[in-house]
Amino acid sequence: MASSSHLALPVRVEFATRLGLITENERIRVNKDYPTNIDGLFAAGDMIGGDDCKSPKAVCDGMNAADAIIRYLR
Repeated sequence: MASSSHLALPVRVEFATRLGLITENERIRVNKDYPTNIDGLFAAGDMIGGDDCKSPKAVCDGMNAADAIIRYLR
């Protein structure tokens, strides 16, 4: 049986909260450019869309977050 590093949603939310991230409905809160309430920290995919977030949307979120990170770093 293959092992998985995928963490269950409550564990991820607990970890995010311990980092000081603002969460709503077991998701990390971000605005349209994917930044969190912590300067320089971005979130995407199932961390903002929950466990029902499908792979294509998670990939799209990740690409959009990457673009936002590049703009942030410039």
